Amino acid sequence: MTSCLCKASRGDAMKSLLAVVFVVALTQPHYAQVAEKPDVALEKDWQEYVTLLRTEESTASFFKKHAAERIKAWKEAAERREPHGQNLYARCLVQGIGVAKNESQAVAIFENVASKGDPVAMYNLGIFHANKQDWKKSNDWLRKSADKGETAAMTRLSITYCEGDGEPVDKVEAVKWAKAAAEKNDPMGMYMLGIAYSAGNGVAKDKNDGFAWLQRAAEKGQSSAMMVLGYEYEKGDGVPGHVRTVC
Repeated sequence: MTSCLCKASRGDAMKSLLAVVFVVALTQPHYAQVAEKPDVALEKDWQEYVTLLRTEESTASFFKKHAAERIKAWKEAAERREPHGQNLYARCLVQGIGVAKNESQAVAIFENVASKGDPVAMYNLGIFHANKQDWKKSNDWLRKSADKGETAAMTRLSITYCEGDGEPVDKVEAVKWAKAAAEKNDPMGMYMLGIAYSAGNGVAKDKNDGFAWLQRAAEKGQSSAMMVLGYEYEKGDGVPGHVRTVC
C-alpha cells in the first residue's frame, strides 16, 4: 500500500511539474515579446530628430514642434535608460524646453549614454562644450563621435577648422571633413562641399562639382542648398554673399 501511495505521489508531483513547465513555456515568450516591443512613437521622434540633425544647422524646430507634447514620454524613456529617450530628454534639459533647465543633469545623461558608445550623445556633448567655448572638450567629443560614423560631428568639425574653434584655421581640413560627411549621404555635408567647390574654398574651384553636390543636398531637403540653387537659376552665376560657406 505504501509503495502504491509513493508511486501515486510521485506521479502527481510529475504531473504538477509538467503543468508548471507547460505554463512557463506558454507564457514566457509572450512576456519576452512585450518587454522587447519597440516604442514606435519614440522611434518616430528619433528618426525625425536625427534626420534634421544631419540636414540643417539647427534642430530647434524639432523641439519647438514636439517638446510640449512629448517631454513626459522622453523623460520616462530616459528613466528606463533608453538611449534615444535619454538624448532627447537631455537636450530639453540643456535649454529648459518643457522642463526646468538643468545643464549638469543633461551632461551627466549625455556622458552616461556616450560611455556606452552612442555617437549622437558624443556629438551632443561636443556641441554643449562648444557653446561654452571649451574647444578642447568640444573637439575631443566631436572626433569621438565622427570616429563612430556620426556625420553631424563631421560637418561640425568642418566648421571647427573653418572658423578656428580651438584649432588653427585650415580650409583643406575643413573641406576634408565636409567631404567625409557628404560621401556618407549627409545633406549638410553635401551642401557645405557644394559651396566649397562653387567658391573654391579649400579646394580647386569647380562649379560643375559644386552644382552637383548642391543639387544632391537639395534633393534631400537641405534648405540652404535649395536657396543657393534658386539664386543660381535666377542670376545664372555665383553664390549669395550671406550664405555660409565652408570657410
